[in-house]
Amino acid sequence: ACELLSGFSSDEPVMVQGIADCIFTKNGRYVILDYKSDRVHDLQQLADRYGGQLALYRRAVSEAFHVQEKDIRCKIWSFMLKDAIEV
Repeated sequence: ACELLSGFSSDEPVMVQGIADCIFTKNGRYVILDYKSDRVHDLQQLADRYGGQLALYRRAVSEAFHVQEKDIRCKIWSFMLKDAIEV
């Protein structure tokens, strides 16, 4: 988490708590889906705002289920835009 959070060095213990909205498998790959209700004009705003959060979820799923991070897809669903973006 230290590489994603500013102000922390790698030798300081950091506890991160979060809850992914939805994790499932599709075609043998894990998919993490996080729902957002932010008022935004485009999906890229959500990707920029929450990409770090999804990266932490990806790492947690990788460690919990012993799969490589590259084999985990992360998507953000926008309730406002009624569309998703992969991050």
